[in-house]
Amino acid sequence: MNFENKNTNKFYLISEAADKTDVATHTLRYWEKNGLLVPLRTQTGRRRYSEDQISEIVRLKKLIYDEKLTTVAVKKRLKIIKSRKLHSRKETKLFLRGLKADIKQVLKMLK
Repeated sequence: MNFENKNTNKFYLISEAADKTDVATHTLRYWEKNGLLVPLRTQTGRRRYSEDQISEIVRLKKLIYDEKLTTVAVKKRLKIIKSRKLHSRKETKLFLRGLKADIKQVLKMLK
């Protein structure tokens, strides 16, 4: 199996991805188990992460650790983002800010 990435021709082992993103290997496996992350696999089953997947790990880390979202909430948010075909980071940020404002409004109404 050829593991060349168009952008950098570099793929990372799970330990390298963990070091690069400062996310524990067991956390990467957990995210994979819960459908948040889908690494490539070699013929022997070893995980390989591309630069795009490294970026996705950083994104997941921000959502889960900084924004304190559960894996279920992250899944829902990513599904919404993908369904709206938000491709640029700027479009995604604008959409998420709007979503955050909507959620705050709902929370105020519930109090």
